Amino acid sequence: MGGVAAATEQRTLTITVPPDATGRTLLDYISSRFTYLDRTHWLAEIESGRLSLDCANAGGQKNGAPAPATTPAAAPAQPDAVLCTGALISWTGAPVEEPEVDENWSVLLETDDYLFINKPAGLPVHPTGRYRTHTLWNLLLERYGSLFFVNRLDRETSGVLLAAKNSAAAWEAQTLMQSGLADKEYLVLVEGNFAHELDAVGYLENDASSPVRKALRFVSSDGTSTPERVIDAGARAWCKTQFAPLALLALPGSDRTFTLLRAQLFTGRTHQIRATLKSLGYPVAGDKLYGHDSEIFLRFIDGKMTDDDRTLLVLPYQALHAARFSISLPSGTLEGAAPLPAFWSRAFPDLE
Repeated sequence: MGGVAAATEQRTLTITVPPDATGRTLLDYISSRFTYLDRTHWLAEIESGRLSLDCANAGGQKNGAPAPATTPAAAPAQPDAVLCTGALISWTGAPVEEPEVDENWSVLLETDDYLFINKPAGLPVHPTGRYRTHTLWNLLLERYGSLFFVNRLDRETSGVLLAAKNSAAAWEAQTLMQSGLADKEYLVLVEGNFAHELDAVGYLENDASSPVRKALRFVSSDGTSTPERVIDAGARAWCKTQFAPLALLALPGSDRTFTLLRAQLFTGRTHQIRATLKSLGYPVAGDKLYGHDSEIFLRFIDGKMTDDDRTLLVLPYQALHAARFSISLPSGTLEGAAPLPAFWSRAFPDLE
């Protein structure tokens, strides 16, 4: 597998103090506003000189809190510094090492306005989290300039991604998708014997039982799955996915059984396929969030996954692949189709 070597980047985040933070101390505000670090860690960041406070450029009197004329721009901050509206807080975090990614993307089809791209698993599309330069967007930038991605794929999802070369083409494709003139087909590998075709129609809602806040669960609308609690209808998202079994597979060296499914989306909700299959009792192979144990996801983001976790997952990435994407343009239908990733058949030789 080819890859981009790990790189180290230091980033600076700058925010403007809002009116409701006027009069609060820097430590109180920053630790309550950005909770991914606790108060003790934020104090250490301030005392190490990683935060600066610019009150001189806050614009004078703000909601009764004058900007102190004696404070130099971007002065090293103190934990008990009193904030004024409009002041600038800058935080230069410790250098972040970007993980290595698979850069083996390929072009499936190219026209004057569009690109169908085969994205490998593990490659983020846009900058996010620890990934700033190791993204598909950045890899494509050198050759094509700025592109407009029409559909979205999670970092671990592989397969067909449609990109427009200009804003007019992007608007056209998005409009056609919203009008139902695009067809997306996925292949997904799940644990268990998924024996029959199924139209999964229902709702996605927050999964209160999961230790991961962003996790969702599927609730069928046909009466086969009943919500455990009464929820506000606004918190639900209606979804429809059609599943069809293609092959029953044995995992070599174990008694575990898996099914290769075709999944067709009729709605495009976040985590729709993965959350639906988990709720139906067929977790996606390799899925750290919607697999057998959601705690694996927490260990993954902390860099503490175990060998037992990897054995349970079977695959290094979630086995969800955007196999085909077609769109009906006024000039004709365009379609991109991507083969299964090689790491699937390495674990399941019968897929070859």
